Amino acid sequence: MAAIVRKLLLPDGTPASDAREKLTGKRVALYFSATWCGQCVTFEPSLAAFCKEAEAAGKPVQLILVSTDHDALSQARTCESLNALQIPFGSHLGPELKRRHRVWAGIENKKYGDKNRRSGIPALVVIDPMGEELAFVDAERLGADALKSWDLDQGAWGPPTQAELVASVASIVPKESLIRGAAIAAAVTVIGLLLLRKR
Repeated sequence: MAAIVRKLLLPDGTPASDAREKLTGKRVALYFSATWCGQCVTFEPSLAAFCKEAEAAGKPVQLILVSTDHDALSQARTCESLNALQIPFGSHLGPELKRRHRVWAGIENKKYGDKNRRSGIPALVVIDPMGEELAFVDAERLGADALKSWDLDQGAWGPPTQAELVASVASIVPKESLIRGAAIAAAVTVIGLLLLRKR
Protein backbone atom coordinates (compact mmCIF):
# COMPACT_ATOMS: atom_id res chain seq x y z
CA MET A 1 0.00 0.00 0.00
CA ALA A 2 2.93 2.34 0.64
CA ALA A 3 3.77 2.41 -3.08
CA ILE A 4 0.17 3.33 -3.90
CA VAL A 5 -0.05 6.04 -1.22
CA ARG A 6 3.13 7.65 -2.55
CA LYS A 7 1.58 7.95 -6.03
CA LEU A 8 -1.83 9.33 -5.05
CA LEU A 9 -2.99 12.57 -6.62
CA LEU A 10 -5.16 15.36 -5.24
CA PRO A 11 -8.51 16.05 -6.94
CA ASP A 12 -6.80 18.66 -9.18
CA GLY A 13 -4.31 16.05 -10.42
CA THR A 14 -1.25 17.34 -8.56
CA PRO A 15 0.78 14.91 -6.42
CA ALA A 16 -0.51 14.41 -2.88
CA SER A 17 2.90 14.72 -1.25
CA ASP A 18 1.39 14.43 2.23
CA ALA A 19 -1.11 11.68 1.33
CA ARG A 20 -0.27 9.44 4.29
CA GLU A 21 -0.86 12.32 6.70
CA LYS A 22 -4.18 13.07 4.96
CA LEU A 23 -5.26 9.48 5.65
CA THR A 24 -4.35 9.46 9.35
CA GLY A 25 -7.46 9.47 11.53
CA LYS A 26 -9.74 8.62 8.62
CA ARG A 27 -11.56 5.55 7.41
CA VAL A 28 -10.19 4.91 3.93
CA ALA A 29 -12.01 3.30 1.01
CA LEU A 30 -11.14 2.57 -2.58
CA TYR A 31 -14.04 3.83 -4.67
CA PHE A 32 -14.49 1.98 -7.98
CA SER A 33 -16.48 4.15 -10.37
CA ALA A 34 -16.77 5.87 -13.78
CA THR A 35 -18.51 9.04 -14.97
CA TRP A 36 -20.15 7.18 -17.87
CA CYS A 37 -21.77 4.75 -15.41
CA GLY A 38 -25.34 5.90 -14.73
CA GLN A 39 -25.57 3.87 -11.55
CA CYS A 40 -22.37 5.51 -10.25
CA VAL A 41 -23.65 9.01 -11.03
CA THR A 42 -26.92 8.22 -9.23
CA PHE A 43 -25.07 6.80 -6.21
CA GLU A 44 -22.55 9.62 -5.73
CA PRO A 45 -24.84 12.23 -4.11
CA SER A 46 -25.67 9.65 -1.42
CA LEU A 47 -21.96 8.84 -1.03
CA ALA A 48 -21.09 12.55 -0.71
CA ALA A 49 -23.82 13.00 1.93
CA PHE A 50 -22.55 9.92 3.79
CA CYS A 51 -19.00 11.34 3.85
CA LYS A 52 -20.29 14.71 5.08
CA GLU A 53 -22.32 13.06 7.87
CA ALA A 54 -19.32 10.92 8.86
CA GLU A 55 -17.15 14.05 9.10
CA ALA A 56 -19.78 15.79 11.26
CA ALA A 57 -19.90 12.73 13.54
CA GLY A 58 -16.12 12.88 14.05
CA LYS A 59 -15.53 9.78 11.91
CA PRO A 60 -14.04 11.24 8.73
CA VAL A 61 -13.80 9.22 5.54
CA GLN A 62 -11.27 9.52 2.71
CA LEU A 63 -12.09 8.07 -0.68
CA ILE A 64 -9.46 6.99 -3.20
CA LEU A 65 -10.92 6.85 -6.69
CA VAL A 66 -10.08 3.80 -8.80
CA SER A 67 -11.60 4.98 -12.07
CA THR A 68 -12.78 3.27 -15.22
CA ASP A 69 -13.10 6.60 -17.01
CA HIS A 70 -11.91 7.10 -20.57
CA ASP A 71 -10.01 10.30 -19.83
CA ALA A 72 -8.24 12.10 -16.98
CA LEU A 73 -10.62 15.09 -17.02
CA SER A 74 -13.66 12.91 -16.30
CA GLN A 75 -11.78 11.18 -13.50
CA ALA A 76 -10.78 14.55 -12.01
CA ARG A 77 -14.42 15.74 -12.03
CA THR A 78 -15.46 12.81 -9.85
CA CYS A 79 -12.55 13.44 -7.49
CA GLU A 80 -13.48 17.10 -7.15
CA SER A 81 -17.14 16.37 -6.46
CA LEU A 82 -16.25 13.81 -3.75
CA ASN A 83 -13.01 15.42 -2.52
CA ALA A 84 -11.35 12.09 -3.31
CA LEU A 85 -7.72 11.32 -3.80
CA GLN A 86 -7.05 9.48 -7.04
CA ILE A 87 -4.93 6.81 -8.63
CA PRO A 88 -3.10 8.46 -11.56
CA PHE A 89 -5.06 8.09 -14.80
CA GLY A 90 -3.63 5.32 -16.98
CA SER A 91 -1.41 3.99 -14.17
CA HIS A 92 -0.85 0.27 -13.69
CA LEU A 93 -2.14 0.71 -10.13
CA GLY A 94 -5.81 0.88 -11.17
CA PRO A 95 -5.80 -2.53 -12.89
CA GLU A 96 -3.78 -4.02 -9.99
CA LEU A 97 -6.39 -2.84 -7.46
CA LYS A 98 -9.25 -4.04 -9.66
CA ARG A 99 -7.72 -7.52 -9.89
CA ARG A 100 -6.79 -7.67 -6.23
CA HIS A 101 -10.26 -6.71 -5.01
CA ARG A 102 -12.08 -8.35 -7.94
CA VAL A 103 -14.11 -5.23 -8.78
CA TRP A 104 -14.39 -3.87 -12.32
CA ALA A 105 -16.97 -2.60 -14.79
CA GLY A 106 -18.80 -5.06 -17.01
CA ILE A 107 -17.12 -3.57 -20.09
CA GLU A 108 -13.80 -4.73 -18.61
CA ASN A 109 -14.78 -8.41 -18.42
CA LYS A 110 -12.80 -9.17 -21.58
CA LYS A 111 -9.72 -7.62 -20.00
CA TYR A 112 -10.04 -9.20 -16.56
CA GLY A 113 -12.40 -12.12 -17.15
CA ASP A 114 -15.73 -12.52 -15.42
CA LYS A 115 -15.14 -15.73 -13.43
CA ASN A 116 -13.39 -14.05 -10.51
CA ARG A 117 -15.39 -10.81 -10.61
CA ARG A 118 -17.06 -10.10 -7.28
CA SER A 119 -18.78 -6.89 -8.29
CA GLY A 120 -19.14 -4.23 -10.90
CA ILE A 121 -19.28 -0.50 -10.29
CA PRO A 122 -20.04 1.44 -8.15
CA ALA A 123 -18.38 -0.34 -5.22
CA LEU A 124 -16.21 0.55 -2.25
CA VAL A 125 -13.51 -1.50 -0.55
CA VAL A 126 -12.63 -0.23 2.92
CA ILE A 127 -8.92 -0.83 3.59
CA ASP A 128 -6.40 -0.68 6.41
CA PRO A 129 -2.99 1.06 6.14
CA MET A 130 -1.38 -2.11 4.73
CA GLY A 131 -4.02 -2.29 1.99
CA GLU A 132 -5.89 -5.22 3.52
CA GLU A 133 -9.64 -5.27 3.04
CA LEU A 134 -11.76 -4.47 6.09
CA ALA A 135 -15.18 -4.29 4.43
CA PHE A 136 -16.87 -4.43 1.05
CA VAL A 137 -19.66 -1.98 0.23
CA ASP A 138 -21.68 -3.46 -2.66
CA ALA A 139 -23.23 -0.32 -4.10
CA GLU A 140 -23.73 -1.92 -7.52
CA ARG A 141 -26.23 -4.35 -6.03
CA LEU A 142 -27.65 -2.34 -3.12
CA GLY A 143 -27.21 1.30 -4.14
CA ALA A 144 -27.13 3.83 -1.29
CA ASP A 145 -28.42 1.18 1.15
CA ALA A 146 -25.01 -0.49 0.88
CA LEU A 147 -23.50 2.39 2.87
CA LYS A 148 -25.37 1.14 5.95
CA SER A 149 -22.98 -1.83 6.04
CA TRP A 150 -19.91 0.44 6.50
CA ASP A 151 -19.08 0.40 10.22
CA LEU A 152 -17.45 3.78 10.84
CA ASP A 153 -16.50 2.78 14.38
CA GLN A 154 -13.83 0.54 12.82
CA GLY A 155 -10.86 1.11 10.59
CA ALA A 156 -9.56 4.62 11.33
CA TRP A 157 -5.95 4.86 10.19
CA GLY A 158 -3.45 5.68 12.92
CA PRO A 159 -0.03 7.24 12.41
CA PRO A 160 2.30 5.17 10.20
CA THR A 161 3.45 1.98 11.89
CA GLN A 162 6.97 0.56 11.80
CA ALA A 163 5.83 -2.02 9.22
CA GLU A 164 4.40 0.73 6.99
CA LEU A 165 7.57 2.80 7.23
CA VAL A 166 9.71 -0.19 6.32
CA ALA A 167 7.36 -1.02 3.42
CA SER A 168 7.60 2.61 2.30
CA VAL A 169 11.41 2.48 2.25
CA ALA A 170 11.30 -0.88 0.45
CA SER A 171 9.00 0.58 -2.21
CA ILE A 172 11.38 3.47 -2.89
CA VAL A 173 14.61 1.48 -3.23
CA PRO A 174 14.76 -0.51 -6.51
CA LYS A 175 14.49 -4.27 -6.04
CA GLU A 176 17.63 -4.92 -8.05
CA SER A 177 19.62 -2.52 -5.94
CA LEU A 178 22.33 -4.02 -3.76
CA ILE A 179 21.67 -1.41 -1.11
CA ARG A 180 18.01 -2.35 -0.64
CA GLY A 181 18.72 -4.68 2.28
CA ALA A 182 20.99 -2.13 3.91
CA ALA A 183 18.42 0.63 3.43
CA ILE A 184 15.66 -1.45 5.00
CA ALA A 185 17.91 -2.44 7.91
CA ALA A 186 18.86 1.20 8.46
CA ALA A 187 15.21 2.27 8.36
CA VAL A 188 14.28 -0.40 10.91
CA THR A 189 17.11 0.77 13.17
CA VAL A 190 16.09 4.43 12.92
CA ILE A 191 12.42 3.61 13.50
CA GLY A 192 13.34 1.45 16.49
CA LEU A 193 15.41 4.27 17.97
CA LEU A 194 12.59 6.75 17.45
CA LEU A 195 10.13 4.42 19.14
CA LEU A 196 12.48 3.92 22.10
CA ARG A 197 12.95 7.68 22.37
CA LYS A 198 9.17 8.18 22.73
CA ARG A 199 9.09 5.96 25.84
